[in-house]
Amino acid sequence: MDYKYIEQLIERYLQCETTIHEERILREFFAQDDVPTHLKQWQSLFAAQHELSQAHLDADFNKRIMELTSTRVVTPRRITLYQRMRPLFRAAAIVAFAIVIGTVMNNPGNVSSESQSDMAHAEFVLESTTSAHPETYSAELVESAADSTSFIKVQTQEDMPMP
Repeated sequence: MDYKYIEQLIERYLQCETTIHEERILREFFAQDDVPTHLKQWQSLFAAQHELSQAHLDADFNKRIMELTSTRVVTPRRITLYQRMRPLFRAAAIVAFAIVIGTVMNNPGNVSSESQSDMAHAEFVLESTTSAHPETYSAELVESAADSTSFIKVQTQEDMPMP
């Protein structure tokens, strides 16, 4: 019998040019008992491939693998709402702290912006009234009014605590 076709398939197999159908032909050929002596060297290769293609996993394969690989079971941890919101609470505390520090730095002391604007308004009214009708106001009245506003300014500035 001429085995030229089988030899050509072996050459093509070694060059990775065979199709699945041609590889099946080679496996079936080398699965026979009566293989020519000059092709016996390839029989072990194709017989091993044939045996590997026939191999199946046992029913308890997964169980054995799990026993070998898993030493402990990892359970998920429960995370509470407080734990999820903790970074937001920290951020809110930092923002509140920054606002308080900014407020203290912009308004040192006990003088509020309302009292400062009231004093400025009182000075404006006093100046506009005295400049509009200087004859109706005596010099003493203007001086006493000016002294009282400066007294208010001095008193509020002296009452401020020093940082």
